[in-house]
Amino acid sequence: MNQACPISHERINEKEARLNGLITAFFLFVFMVSKIKWVIFFLTGDFLIRGFLNGKKSPVSLLSKKIVSILKIKTVMVNAGPKKFAAKTGFFLSFIIAVLYLSCSIPVADFFAVLMIIFALLEACFGFCAGCLVYNWLIKINIIKNP
Repeated sequence: MNQACPISHERINEKEARLNGLITAFFLFVFMVSKIKWVIFFLTGDFLIRGFLNGKKSPVSLLSKKIVSILKIKTVMVNAGPKKFAAKTGFFLSFIIAVLYLSCSIPVADFFAVLMIIFALLEACFGFCAGCLVYNWLIKINIIKNP
């Protein structure tokens, strides 16, 4: 399969992006265990900032940047397009989880939370972008035009 990802002129530190995935998985796990609703609202807002506004201002991104700086982890710049697409997908999934949670559809909300945890951990641990798979699938079914 010819893999394509969204392309951007913007660059992002891959190490920070992978740490974003780990922090996101942590918050989702906390939400699933505790059912504290502010956690999913926080993530929804954070993904909104990362995907649609200035991603450098998101609390999770700021925390990742600080941790990478403190630990003196080497910067590796990559294309920001796939990360922004993943953040937009994260926004929609976390919004769906919030709506499902508020409508008392807890098992379905948990399903989507587990899906997000898997995607976030794939990014954090292996640098695997599940968003690129989704992007290709959306091209294949003609929701997104092939670049």
